[in-house]
Amino acid sequence: MNKNNYIISAPLNMCVRNIIQSSFKTEFENIYLFTDLNITKTLLKKFKFKVKKVVKYSIYSKLSRIIYFLLSSVDTYKTIKIKKWKTMFLIKKEILKKKRLDQIISSDFKFIFNPIVKILSINILYYPTKIICLVLLLILSFEYIVKLILINPKKILFLHAHSNNDKILLLAAKILRIRTESLVHSWDNPTTKHALSLKSDHYYTWNKSIKNEMIYLNNLKPGNITVIGIPHFDSYFKNFNLRFKTKNKKTITIFLPSTGLVSEINQKYFLTNFFQLLEWKKFDVIIRAHPGIYFNWLKEFKRRYKDLDINIPEKIVKADMTNDKILKNEFSSNSLRDLLLKTDITINYFSTTSIDSCFFEIPIINICINKNSANSLKWYYNWSHYKKLLRYNAIDIIYNFESLFKKLNYLSIRKNLKNRNAKLIKKDVINNNDGLSGLRLSECFFRK
Repeated sequence: MNKNNYIISAPLNMCVRNIIQSSFKTEFENIYLFTDLNITKTLLKKFKFKVKKVVKYSIYSKLSRIIYFLLSSVDTYKTIKIKKWKTMFLIKKEILKKKRLDQIISSDFKFIFNPIVKILSINILYYPTKIICLVLLLILSFEYIVKLILINPKKILFLHAHSNNDKILLLAAKILRIRTESLVHSWDNPTTKHALSLKSDHYYTWNKSIKNEMIYLNNLKPGNITVIGIPHFDSYFKNFNLRFKTKNKKTITIFLPSTGLVSEINQKYFLTNFFQLLEWKKFDVIIRAHPGIYFNWLKEFKRRYKDLDINIPEKIVKADMTNDKILKNEFSSNSLRDLLLKTDITINYFSTTSIDSCFFEIPIINICINKNSANSLKWYYNWSHYKKLLRYNAIDIIYNFESLFKKLNYLSIRKNLKNRNAKLIKKDVINNNDGLSGLRLSECFFRK
């Protein structure tokens, strides 16, 4: 019976990236990596992440996701009825008043407010529904139960607390009384993901605000949550001061969003007008494509404007799983950090990259400019996780092209661009002042 056996579950590409590029440390542990990622343990070892075996998720994982989605939708609806869940209230309002929805809103949230879910949330039907779902999940988890008995792990670490991909692994662990711990993958997860129908024994969060959201929305005990900072920001501490070199021509980096939240039509509308109005003699422009998405019309912009560059993210930062084989350069590269080091001004849409930019104290402009035929962007800025970020006054929301270019002209004449209010975000939101968040995670997981 080996007491040094541990399991780490990585449902998304970025989960592995976040650990590899942090200070997370393994020593004498036998780690079994559960994932659908096409990656070898030999490659992981080159980056000082030693695993005993890479184990593919169960063939029943996809089916279990459907059942868990139903259960968590019902639990989310019940939570909304008794809790002040501001983001879900906004989403509900948007769903009820509009026939046409952005793709992610439609696929992830519309079902929650379906009459079927409403009926199933009534107590007389809720408990039978929950029992049926759990029994079905239990049957699907049998393969994991056998594997866990054979591996006999001391603990399991789930790198994405809100993912549906590995919930039957969590259920199998609970049945066998194996301790489970989960990392809240991103800052918006507690408020924009479903309520947790199956819970781990312990959680790790970036900051106190996320901790409080997890406690409130998922009825967790404060002692069962540890604040560690943002693990994948550990790599940002290297060469941090290189960004503050003075240069005459400023570099603007535009981060494109997912088309599930901002339509391709809306993005193309903004970029077309932006490039036509921009004073190119003052700026170089880099477009950072959204992970997994590269529009052919971006190539047209590249051919038309010589001072435009296109930055394509590596496959490892795709938000979803991929069958692409992950190669060495996927891990050795930190293109986002390198990109931010040479960025003077960030332009994005209510993006997580706002936090990345705040770490490097870069001025940030948020776009809220709509093509008439596209859905409104304004309501996204009222989602609770982003609204909290805006309170620090480190980000400018721009509603028209006139205001945008007025702001850019002001920034173009400043010699040293430094977003001073971003320091407050670094303290409260990023909560990583030493580059050792990953190490804290590994110490807590392996040693406690």
